[in-house]
Amino acid sequence: MGISVFKTIRSPVAKAIYFILAAAFFIGFGILSSISPKNRMKSIKVDGKKVFQDEFFLMLKEVEGTKEGFESPEALQRQAFELMLARKSISSEVEKWGFSVKAEDIIGLIGNNAGIRTRRDYLNFLRQTGATESSFENYLKDSYFFSKFQDLIVRTETAGDFRDFQDFISNMAGIRAMKIAEIDRSKFRVSVDQKEIERYYIINRNEFKIGEKREFWIAKFSSESTAQSFFSKYSQVQFRTFEEFESKANEEGGKATSVILGKEVGTSNPAFAPFFSEKATEGSPIAPPINIGNEWWIVRINKIFPEKFAELKEVEGLIRERLIGKKVGDEVMKILEQNKGITSEEDFEKAFSKYSVQIKSDSYPVYLDIFPGLEYQPELGLAISDTNRENFVFEKPIEVKGRVFVVFIGKILPSPEKATDFVYYDVERVIKGLIAKKMADLKIEPASRKEAIEILTGAR
Repeated sequence: MGISVFKTIRSPVAKAIYFILAAAFFIGFGILSSISPKNRMKSIKVDGKKVFQDEFFLMLKEVEGTKEGFESPEALQRQAFELMLARKSISSEVEKWGFSVKAEDIIGLIGNNAGIRTRRDYLNFLRQTGATESSFENYLKDSYFFSKFQDLIVRTETAGDFRDFQDFISNMAGIRAMKIAEIDRSKFRVSVDQKEIERYYIINRNEFKIGEKREFWIAKFSSESTAQSFFSKYSQVQFRTFEEFESKANEEGGKATSVILGKEVGTSNPAFAPFFSEKATEGSPIAPPINIGNEWWIVRINKIFPEKFAELKEVEGLIRERLIGKKVGDEVMKILEQNKGITSEEDFEKAFSKYSVQIKSDSYPVYLDIFPGLEYQPELGLAISDTNRENFVFEKPIEVKGRVFVVFIGKILPSPEKATDFVYYDVERVIKGLIAKKMADLKIEPASRKEAIEILTGAR
């Protein structure tokens, strides 16, 4: 098992994982989570922490998307389950090294590519995709650490002799001292006129596209017979309000809920794909019962919200902030060009305090690309992990949602004790042993993998 998992970890997914996380991983959540309370969703425990069905569905979707073929659905499920355990093992180990990712940092990881700008956007995104917040964030965190761990392996194997290897591990497990200056935009005379806003809107119109959504009314029953009874009575009834639909579901011993799903998510889910066909129109008769987990659902399409572009007036404020941020960033870039020789925190503060709202001192693990307040910044991550450089100003300003930052990257504070965690120079053997040991140490409830998979897939 250790060898097969290691081969999986060494796959090329490391380079592409950031884009996958932002674009593909949240497709096909299995709808369960958006319309079933979390305490009704089935789960197992891994090291005492619950893993719910929707998190496992994410792994299934990811494994399905690989080029590798599977002999049977059971083989696919086993591979997804083992990969999920491997990632959780790695995530647990990396966190012990002092690395951590908070929920707001996870949001920042996917924010720019997924069009998420505020906490409200994020919650709306979760509702549309059918994800529970905790399961989605656990999945992203484990996937992120998985990616970084792969990079660590590759770089470790090219570290050179044993002393270089020890130094590399010590540095990668260390932290960087940093100073972050948030630029005061009022210090710069920049303006944005209406024509610039309109031009930006026209050129970047696809950025403001709102995909098709459909509102579903769903009556859920504990048995097929009660669901069939409801369907027989009301298949042709045109309910005027959700309350009326809910009342009839309650009379038949069921319960009702309403959910809005985006087309991209809905069509990727086998249970809901038929309801996004051209034949399935707004107000269509309710569909025959379908089995979802341990329930039987009756689904009605109540309303279709066609694809559209946000109107200029809806995004005008957002565009204005972006353009101002960009113009301020251009001015700050000129200041950076004039201050290339800065090599100390004191000189950095002296040069930028007059332009800043605040300058805060902080430290970050060397091997991360997510930074609180700065979100996902892979170029900054590369600069921080460059062990040949210290005490320098990052070469360009960082613009996040209209706010502008300048970063001073200080000394690496290595963690010498971490180098002794790796007692062999045979990296493959050490890594395989680490993963195998961590996976063997995981406490899974139920202990049987077969039973755990059946619970997560709803077969039990």
